[in-house]
Amino acid sequence: MGGRMILVTGATGYTGRFLVRRLVEGGEHLRCLVRPSSDRRELEQLGVEMVIGDLEEVEEVRHAFAGVRLIFHLAHIRYTRTVVACADSTLECAVLVSSLRYFSRVPSPSVEEVVAGEKCATDSDLPGIILRPSMIYGPGDDRNISRMAAFLRKRRWFPVFGSGMAFQQPVYVEDVVDGILAATNHSCAVGNSYALAGAEALTYDQVVNLVGEAVGVNPVKVHIPVKLALWGAWLTECVGLRTGIEREQILRLQEDKAHSIEAARADLGYRPLALAEGLAEIYGGKGRDG
Repeated sequence: MGGRMILVTGATGYTGRFLVRRLVEGGEHLRCLVRPSSDRRELEQLGVEMVIGDLEEVEEVRHAFAGVRLIFHLAHIRYTRTVVACADSTLECAVLVSSLRYFSRVPSPSVEEVVAGEKCATDSDLPGIILRPSMIYGPGDDRNISRMAAFLRKRRWFPVFGSGMAFQQPVYVEDVVDGILAATNHSCAVGNSYALAGAEALTYDQVVNLVGEAVGVNPVKVHIPVKLALWGAWLTECVGLRTGIEREQILRLQEDKAHSIEAARADLGYRPLALAEGLAEIYGGKGRDG
């Protein structure tokens, strides 16, 4: 990437933090567009240039794109319209990080936002590459596997909505960053989209078992019928309780999320870890209690 000016959106998000560290370690000329409400302490410690602004406000952030030759757009894909509107004539490539939620058949505003965001990119002249990660996990609070691990450590059982047989394909955060960086080194990738998922598809029950093994627990899986779970989620919403479990989430857990990564392997040299390998990177032999 050399001395090109790089703009990163979503730099304070989970994956964004890993990407920024890698770019700084590589000596890149980096600018981060950050919301006023974001925690900027890590970026300040890294000494990167920051522009404070809201991607909802096109004119407010337009100056952040001046002279930028490479964009890593990790903020929500719905903000692609702002990237398209503000991209400077110097832009060579924009890597847009979307989501495999794009393929969900569960009616949802969040799915509609993903589809619309990608359409905005493909309908424009933006020299873009769309990457669609699956469920991302890694060190720290990834809001996915880490929370499952913490629950299992504390309770040794885990609720599973439905049969637990729907496929999942979690992806290690460093593999996602590898894919993001690799996309800029392959001209054939421009104009294409790629799934960035883990090395293998596993049933949800298998995922729970592997996470339990990683933290030293033999998990008891409590299977809850889907209709009962949906009714419970509806009831808690009605009485104003916040459990963190939404009906949309329950329905999406019933969908198979097995995705081919062969295009990313061929074009980007993408080589992700299997889930057991990724968990070993995070937990190693620690936390095992027999």
